[in-house]
Amino acid sequence: MRALLAISALALAAASKKEKKPSGHGADVAAFVRGAHKADDANVAKAKRAVHDGLAELLAYYNGDEQVLDALVFATSGLAPTLEAKLARLATSGGGKFVVAAFGSSVTAGHDGFGHTAWPAVLGRRLAKELAPLGIEVEVRNQAVGGAEPFPRSLCVGPIAGSDVDLVIREWEYWGFSDGLEAPGAHGGEDGAIEIFLRTAFLLPNKPAVLFLNMEPNGEGRKTQQVRAAMKGKLKIYGERFGVGVLSAFGKPFDHLRAAAPKSRRHRSGSKSCHGNGVGDCPVGEKPDGHHTRPLELGVPEDSPLKPLADPAKLFINWHPGTLGHEMMGHQAAFAVLRAAQSGLAALGLGSVPSSAGSLPEPIACDKSPFCKSSQRTAFCAQSTLPKHESPDIGDWLDNSTQTQWRNSATESGKNRERFCAAPSKECAKHPAGQGCWHYTRSCSYYDQKRAFTGTSGDGPLSFKMPRGACNLFLSEPGYEWSKPIGVANWHAELSIKIDGEQCRACSIVQGGGAYIQSVHVDLARHYGSTERCASARVSLSVQPVESLAAWEASSGKKVCQVARNGKCEPKGDWRRYAIGCAEDGMADGKKACKFKAGKPRDASSVRAYVTSALAW
Repeated sequence: MRALLAISALALAAASKKEKKPSGHGADVAAFVRGAHKADDANVAKAKRAVHDGLAELLAYYNGDEQVLDALVFATSGLAPTLEAKLARLATSGGGKFVVAAFGSSVTAGHDGFGHTAWPAVLGRRLAKELAPLGIEVEVRNQAVGGAEPFPRSLCVGPIAGSDVDLVIREWEYWGFSDGLEAPGAHGGEDGAIEIFLRTAFLLPNKPAVLFLNMEPNGEGRKTQQVRAAMKGKLKIYGERFGVGVLSAFGKPFDHLRAAAPKSRRHRSGSKSCHGNGVGDCPVGEKPDGHHTRPLELGVPEDSPLKPLADPAKLFINWHPGTLGHEMMGHQAAFAVLRAAQSGLAALGLGSVPSSAGSLPEPIACDKSPFCKSSQRTAFCAQSTLPKHESPDIGDWLDNSTQTQWRNSATESGKNRERFCAAPSKECAKHPAGQGCWHYTRSCSYYDQKRAFTGTSGDGPLSFKMPRGACNLFLSEPGYEWSKPIGVANWHAELSIKIDGEQCRACSIVQGGGAYIQSVHVDLARHYGSTERCASARVSLSVQPVESLAAWEASSGKKVCQVARNGKCEPKGDWRRYAIGCAEDGMADGKKACKFKAGKPRDASSVRAYVTSALAW
């Protein structure tokens, strides 16, 4: 270990010499830090030693392999007056708080593993250990939600992450940048979605740096290339004024391990051989990260009877990272943060004209989107799904002059987990080393919970008041695992929307292609014919279930089940992705016909709607 630390120290010393050469980048850091406070030489030296030692320890853990840790494959010059300078200032001024917020999906939430071994937890433990001696309190907030699309959450960075956040790390591996951005308007495609997210983050008081985190187990992929192209091209000005970077966890950092690995290897299942670049399914060797057969923390105690089930030597379990994969990602993020601190500290001795993070530029790719019209905010936002750090909740937007029986509650899947985790596991009592106990222990470690205001036809209306200055309201339901339960209201047919007691004249149900999440857009200016009455409007929703699927088909002239692209009969159109059984029904007009399978009648009185997200602009 001493030899490894010595090698790491030499590598870091060489890197430090390079960083100390005067440059515009370093000068920007120096100017920003000096403008904020006067750091004495003793504090600077202490901070440099602490950060140097932290980096050396990380490198030693990976046997001096800097490439596997260096996942920051792209960074803009704006990291100088933001992340690097902020860390240098904290490190030399007696400390303070450094807040990181992690956004994303089930990958970041830790599903198929543990919430406390997910990469944000690894990042938090590592940074706290290395920065605590400098008086820096590190808080890493894991705000990821399984199965939640990037939007509308990307418009809610403040309430979800907290207005005091210094660094936002965004994942969403299996979605495009614009997925879920169904609100009306021309948003500028993928580049526009990136810009909307960045603007939402940069409008926060601390002007946080933003790192996009992509797993890329098959090598550098489309999303890293998209961000790099956007930040070097049409969105370049954002990168000059603010800090933006890309972490590629298993892309470039693993290229040397791929090159050195045998062409034919063992599949992660252990049951067959494999080859190719995909280090998730086809590990580079017995040590999947190149250096370890297990992580430091397995998720269960070392003496736990569940330890044999922990799969410690897997980078991936299903499509999610395993504990070893999460450790790799967390350490890579920590390495990037510590390197940023090192760059900031190395630049303190340089001279320059003072500069700082800039103001928001005029919108570019999203210039036609309603979310880029203001330099003060992208949208008003309220969320009920957890975790989130600040208000508002959906309940904060309700009209208190009306009474409702709708309640803020976990969704059905959330309730199932609440009940499952509320009491000690019977499975663990009977079979402490069994799969049932393993499932219980993992499932009850996650922090994310889909919540919403929910009501039936018997619960009356749910009424909203508009935030001041807004004339558009966009309400959305949560996700529902793989399929939408038949007992959940279909907003196309079973949601009544009224404004001030009158049927809405400018409301539309929005549902993305191939998706099942439904939203409603309420255009008050169109409804009223002007913007004068928006502030006093009362928008009310109520559930009005259809009598039956057969009755809906008869009244609408549409079919619940239709022939899908795969040639099978599936719920399509207004009922797509519902958990409805379909079957072939002979031929009609020379084409295959479909019908829904007769089953237990749908109880109209129990049909329930959920509202988890509200946007206004």
